[in-house]
Amino acid sequence: MSTAVKAFKCDWCSRCHIRLCDINRHESACKNNPARRHCKTCVHGIWAGIGWTRDLDGDPTQEVYGPLCDHHDKPIHEKPYFIDCERCGDCYYEDAPAPGTCEHYEYKGKAEWTIEEVV
Repeated sequence: MSTAVKAFKCDWCSRCHIRLCDINRHESACKNNPARRHCKTCVHGIWAGIGWTRDLDGDPTQEVYGPLCDHHDKPIHEKPYFIDCERCGDCYYEDAPAPGTCEHYEYKGKAEWTIEEVV
């Protein structure tokens, strides 16, 4: 026989937890939460061609798709995550943006990659 339980669901994804403190901890770290400023929730985060696989001779064989920042025109893993602060150049202090954020972030209203149409 099934037993009903009370659970708490994340506001940004489908994750559920029994304890409120666990879901609060998850929501603060959830990559779908706009407060995290993750590339997946940014208008510049798209799913597009990021490179080519190559054969043994170095000739391109197949295009590889993945997450890309169309503002920086780089795959997400190559994007500059430490943003220079205006006061002190390339240093990192409390007044500088946190690592992993981007000053060009714009929330797109949903948490999914925008698929770039192949022409």
